[in-house]
Amino acid sequence: MIIGKSKRELEKMRAAGQLVGKVREALREMVQPGITTMELDRAAEKMIRDAGALPTFKGYHGFPYSICASVNEQIVHGFPSNYQLKEGDIFSIDCGATLEGFVGDVRPAYQRATLVVAPLVASAGTNIKILEAMGMGKAVVSTPAGVNGLDLTPAEDFVLVRTAQEMAAAIETLLASPADRARIEAAARARVERDYSWDTIGRAQSTLYRELLG
Repeated sequence: MIIGKSKRELEKMRAAGQLVGKVREALREMVQPGITTMELDRAAEKMIRDAGALPTFKGYHGFPYSICASVNEQIVHGFPSNYQLKEGDIFSIDCGATLEGFVGDVRPAYQRATLVVAPLVASAGTNIKILEAMGMGKAVVSTPAGVNGLDLTPAEDFVLVRTAQEMAAAIETLLASPADRARIEAAARARVERDYSWDTIGRAQSTLYRELLG
């Protein structure tokens, strides 16, 4: 079921998204060698609560923190800790804020991204994130686990890699070739619009219901 939103509700959704964007930007400026990921978590929670919102992640299925803080091989959904960041660490932050009943997303992060990388060795529910990135017209480089369950065409809708060497080469190629990147970006957006839009999903569900009802 697709539920329409009023103008006021859309404004609340926008405000929640803007808050998440501000928190992420503030955390990005705080990231430097020596700071712990737990310090970043506490700072995020304070900023979210000071804005009159709630940290969406905290308490979700028992998750005890306000952000996901993933360092190096953790890839995604890492727990904040007393680990001190070092020069050269690969670090990512994800967070969410619930403001007046609406949850903000991380669209600003996608908008800034030149490309999106999913170096997973096991499926971790990231296929929705892959579709979000593709829907925003971003070129995606992924292992098979990152796109598990998605009906996509490698080398057309996204770049499929199986080893660290292949991933590094694909990233280097796309960063160095705006034309190749633009081709994949356009194909990615078209694929999502064609096969994964709400209209397409709605038609598929209607067909299924009619078949079930005879």
